[in-house]
Amino acid sequence: MRDTARARIIFAAFLSLVAVIICVTLYERHSAAVQKTKTDKESLIARPISAQDHSIGTSTAPIHLIVYADLSCVYCGSFFRITLPKLQKKYGDKIAVAYRHLPLMSHPNSRLEAQVGECVATLAGNKTFWDFAHAVFAIPGFEKGLSLDALTSIAGRFDIQNTKLRSCVASGAVDARIDEDALEASVAGITETPSTVLKSATRALIVQGNYYSQLDIGIGYLLYGK
Repeated sequence: MRDTARARIIFAAFLSLVAVIICVTLYERHSAAVQKTKTDKESLIARPISAQDHSIGTSTAPIHLIVYADLSCVYCGSFFRITLPKLQKKYGDKIAVAYRHLPLMSHPNSRLEAQVGECVATLAGNKTFWDFAHAVFAIPGFEKGLSLDALTSIAGRFDIQNTKLRSCVASGAVDARIDEDALEASVAGITETPSTVLKSATRALIVQGNYYSQLDIGIGYLLYGK
C-alpha cells in the first residue's frame, strides 16, 4: 500500500512538473511572439512620426524629433523659433519633426490652446497648424496664456471661420488626440516642455528642455554612433 501511495505521489508530482513545463513553454512562445510583433511605437518610447502628426519633413528621415510642447511655454517658443531652425540648417532632410501636446497644469490656458490648435489643424491642415503655432509664439507675453477670443482672432488670419473653430472646441472632438499625446509623454517620464524624443530605427533618447547642444549631440549619436 505504501508503495502504491508513493507511486501516486511521484506520478502526481511528475504531472505537476509537466504542467509547469508546458505553461512556461507556452508563455515563452507567447512572449517571443509578442516581442517579434512589437513595433517601433512600443519599443522606442514614442510613436514614430506618421501622417496623423503635425510634422515638418518626411517620415522616412533617419531621425525623428518628437517634441512635446504647449502653446503657453516660453521655452517652447524659443525652441521652435530659434533652436529647431538651427538643427534643420545643420541636418536638413536627415531629421523630421512632430509637435505633440503636453498642456501643463502650471499653464492654465494651455489646454484651451491645445484644443484650438488641434481644431485649426482639423479645419485647415498641417501647414496652417504650424502657421498658427508660430503666430502664437510671436505674440509678446504669450506665455501668460491667451483667451479664446485672442486665439480665434489669430486663427482668423488664416481664413478659419470663428464659428467653426468655436464649435470644434466646444464639441470636444479633439480632446482624445490631446489626451493621447499627454499620456504618451507621461508614460515616457516626460514632465516638462519642451521635451524631445530623438528617435532612430533602433534607438531613442529624451532631451527635456530647450538645449541645442544636447539635441545636437543626441542627433549626432543616433546618426553616426558618436
